[in-house]
Order: sequence, then structure tokens, then C-alpha cells
Amino acid sequence: MVSGRGLGSREILRQKLEAIPGQFDVLLKSLSGEHQAMLSAAMARRGGGSRSRPLQSGASAGALLRMQRRGMTQRDVDKLFQNGALGDGGAVSVPGSFAAAGRQAAGNLPRHHSRPAAPPVPGQYPVIAPDEVPGKLRNAINAQISKYPTGRQALSEVSKPINLRFKSLGPDTYGYRDNHEIVFGTEFVGEIVAAKDPVAAGGLKDPKRLCQYLAAHPGMIPELAAKLDDIYVHEVTHAAQSEHRRHTTSGWWKSVTIDSYGKYPVEQEWDAFRAQFQYVIEKAKTEPGCLNIPVGGGALMFKFVNFGIYLEDIKGARSSIAKQYEDKGECGRLAKMSSWGSERSYYDQRLAQEERQWPRRSYEGLLLMARARASGERPLPQMALRHFQLAYERAGKYGFLAESRGELSEVFRSLVQCFGVQSAKVKPGQMAWRIPDSDIALIQRIGSDLRVPIPGNVLNAAVSKSRSG
Repeated sequence: MVSGRGLGSREILRQKLEAIPGQFDVLLKSLSGEHQAMLSAAMARRGGGSRSRPLQSGASAGALLRMQRRGMTQRDVDKLFQNGALGDGGAVSVPGSFAAAGRQAAGNLPRHHSRPAAPPVPGQYPVIAPDEVPGKLRNAINAQISKYPTGRQALSEVSKPINLRFKSLGPDTYGYRDNHEIVFGTEFVGEIVAAKDPVAAGGLKDPKRLCQYLAAHPGMIPELAAKLDDIYVHEVTHAAQSEHRRHTTSGWWKSVTIDSYGKYPVEQEWDAFRAQFQYVIEKAKTEPGCLNIPVGGGALMFKFVNFGIYLEDIKGARSSIAKQYEDKGECGRLAKMSSWGSERSYYDQRLAQEERQWPRRSYEGLLLMARARASGERPLPQMALRHFQLAYERAGKYGFLAESRGELSEVFRSLVQCFGVQSAKVKPGQMAWRIPDSDIALIQRIGSDLRVPIPGNVLNAAVSKSRSG
């Protein structure tokens, strides 16, 4: 199971904000003081950002197919959804303070982070019936994850076909697995749809309405596949775990024996998150857009935060996962669960292998994050510097700095150039953007080691120089 809270509890978020001051500044500073408090409270309870979007009416499968056969375009269908002309009509809005904060943040963030993508082009995809949607989405996700080693490995470890369905799970859960069926929360899926197509406006909590909408907008299915793929890898890993234990005839929760008091080992969650985060790193090498900062908080933001925590500290990430699932009474430690004793060596081996691979893997992820933050229409160089610093220090600590100097120099050069471009935009006497003295010292130290020259306009952008001038 993947919870929407993930590693993002109030305490963990507080620690991250204190430990890496620049990482979330761009998000928090884009809000007013009142909405900053709302954002912090909402992230702590995983409230989500879809509370005040209008609930769109649904249309029957027959109605949609009849309209499409009459030559109506996808835009025509959109208008009918928007005006409440399909299904039982009307629109219902549920007020919520965090949605206002999310919209304000989206408006103030750099455009390449906050601009919604255009919906798929009408007529680009064949017409499908609503009951075909789960199978189509499953096939699209299988094709997506099969492009990368961890996705292929996850699929190879299950012997039975994976089915997919939707269910309203509330704001705290992305999805779960029941035998070989993966269930996605409609709240989470609706959040993704609304970010791509504002017409949908998040009113897709009802699984039937979600399937009707996706049948009317089949081009949204590959868009969903690109956002749900890492969660899917997580749940397929759970399916493989279940097969390994040979509990394939009963549900996930029923497969746990009585002396475990209905719990399953937290080591299973560690293993599933391992696969999920490893997949994201592999994907980001060819699809760097998957590391773009999500807009408006909600479940997508928590996936982003969780991935960052994992890259920083594997032990801290595991501790946070254990606390979350143990506090909810879902998990226990394998060593204390006698009926799972035969499984201990299986998970010990898998988790030990992850620990051996993590230094290099997290280095790759951090460097990819640095690239992503230092590029685009409106880059975030200080956030990129934080990621780069961790990658650089990890390479030195674990003994692969010498062989990594080439790619480190390349990324650092682009990062310094990014700082230079930002500095050039600051007019004389303007205090809108300055580089902290500690960052200037870090840039100079790394630049000297990697033999990358630092332009004068970057060095002159120090906070102390702006004050003395």
C-alpha cells in the first residue's frame, strides 16, 4: 500500500525545511503569510489540493458513444461536461482553504513549474467505452514501465496478469493491491487529470464518472500512465512479494497469519519503495520532466518530497516509513513476527543489496535533480546547488569522485551559468535576488576542485556585497 502521507509527516517536513533551507523556499515564499500556514497544516495532514474544484456531472457510456458517432469533437464534450449538460446536470463545489493557497502558489511559481499542460488533441485517440478504461490504462502503464529495468524486473516477478480498478480512498492513500489487482484512489487520479485538463476540475471522485471522463478523453490515459507508473511499480512489487509467500488465494490483509495480529512486515514496504524510487531514477535519465516540481501541493507534492528524502538518507527514509505504517497499526518488524520467519532471509538479501547500491543510485538521483532545477524557462539555481552539493559530497565519501569528475564538472558548469544568468537580471541596487555568502563560498570551493571558473557577476551577487554597497 502507498499512503499519501508517505514520508511527509509534519515532523519530517519540518526537519527537511530546517536542514535544507533553500529546497522549499520557492514554494513557501510564493504564498502569503496566511496561506503559508494553511500549506503547512495541509501538508501535515495530507489534505490535498482538490477541495474546492467543482464536481462535474457524469455521462453514460451510451451517451458519450452516441455523441462521438454524431461527429461531436472532444471540445464539444468538454463544454457539455463544464455546463452540466451530461448525466444528472449541475455542479457542486466544496470549499476548502488549501485549494486557495494552492492556486496562489501555482500563480506565483515559475511558469515551467506551474503552467498546466494542454489536454490531448481531439480525435488523436480512438473512441473507447468506459468499461474499457481500466484495461487500457493498465496496458499503457505496463508499456511505460517496461521501458526501464526496474519496471521490467517488477513485471517479471509476477506470474499472473495484473488487473486495475478505481476506488475512492480518501486523501491519504494513493492506492493499494488486493492479490493481483491494483486499486488507484480516484482522488489521486483526479488530481492528476485536473492538472492536465482544468475542465475536469477534480470532480472525478466517483469511479464511474472517472471512467466516463477518461472514455471521453482517451488521450488522457497515456498522461495518467506517465504519472501513476512509479506507484504501479510499488504495488506490482507487493504482488511479487505475495507470490513469493505463496498466499495467492486470499486478499492482502487475509494472507497474514493470526499471530501477527493482522500486520505485515514493514520490510515489504521498504522493498516496494526501493523499487519505486529506483524506477524514478531510471526514468529521469530519459524523461527529466518527471522531476518537475508538482503544482498546488496534494499527493503529487508528497511523492516529490518522499523521493527527495530517500535520496538524502536511506536510513532516515526507512525510519520514516516504519513510523508511518507502524503508527497506523499496519506493519510490524519481521524479526518479531514468528510466522514470517522463513521470509527473513529473502528481505535481508534484497534490502542489503539496496544499501550497497544506494550511494551510487542516490548520487545519480541527486545529480538528475540538480540538472532539472538548473534548467527550464525559470530555473531554481539555489535549489539545484543543494542537490549538487549532496551528490558531490556523496561521490567523495563513497570513493567514486575521481571517476565522476567529468559529469560533475559538466553539471556544475551549467549550474554556475544558471547563477550568472539570474545575477545578470538583477538591476543595480535591487535586492530581489542575492546569493547567500555560504553559497558563494561553496561555489568557489567546488569550482576550484572541479576547475570550473566562476564568473565575476556570480561572485558579486553575494548578500554581503549587496549590503556593503
